[in-house]
Amino acid sequence: MKIAVCAICRNEVDYVEEWVSYYKVTGFDSVFVYDNVSDDGTSELLSALDRVGEITRVHWPRREGIPPQRD
Repeated sequence: MKIAVCAICRNEVDYVEEWVSYYKVTGFDSVFVYDNVSDDGTSELLSALDRVGEITRVHWPRREGIPPQRD
């Protein structure tokens, strides 16, 4: 059995490493993070984590008038 977690985030640079670590340590096989165009360094951190295979980062820009969670 495989299990994955999926989340959307924006401007979470202070917390994202701990969040990813928690799910990895508790046995999740995959972590998918939808990056809602952060401007605090989160996007760069997510890209680095994606490059080393810790997560899958999905670029998820906001579309005009549509909340990112609904899109």
